[in-house]
Amino acid sequence: QQFEIKAFFKLLDSAGDPFTCTPGDRNSVSDLHCPIMYMYAWNCDGNNMDVELWNEDTSTSWNADVFNEFTYTFPVESNLATCRNVKVGIGREALENQSILIASVSFGPLRTFSPTVSPTFQPTKAQTSGPTPSPTVRTDAPTTSLTRTCPNVGSPAIEISAGSVLIGLSEQDTVCTVTKVSLDGSIVKKSVPLARSYNGNDWEVA
Repeated sequence: QQFEIKAFFKLLDSAGDPFTCTPGDRNSVSDLHCPIMYMYAWNCDGNNMDVELWNEDTSTSWNADVFNEFTYTFPVESNLATCRNVKVGIGREALENQSILIASVSFGPLRTFSPTVSPTFQPTKAQTSGPTPSPTVRTDAPTTSLTRTCPNVGSPAIEISAGSVLIGLSEQDTVCTVTKVSLDGSIVKKSVPLARSYNGNDWEVA
């Protein structure tokens, strides 16, 4: 089964001005590379995995004044399917004086429409190292991933700031949703569901 990660990013420099990166620059220590995501999977039957995810579209120029689309598709091959924990993060190899603004992030099965031709993919190379509290790839700036749990039934919603966040699965017989909310002061102007987990199942696109 094919999965897709889609996000929209905008960059600011140390002065808070829009910053233009180079989509075709795949050097993670370069000062011009665009945002990189990563996937870390552990507690697998085979090797654990720790891979960098680069935007698949390198033909489109970066527009510093708007949020730019990031897409990455990959197959859930036999070893990845056995991993009991999978984390997808943002900001690996981010520059120290650079800010990454995130409009939205979605992660779930790739939706296809007939007729389609099935693409072929090479499996991602697995890493042999065990789980570590920090990424195994050298970073010029620290990456931070916050861990949150779904609130109890009847409890108020939890507000999540922009950035890399790891959210636990829902409890049995409950539904947990991630929703993007636009506010006008304290008034909710727009609410858009992004993802959901129910009965302890994996997260899926809402």
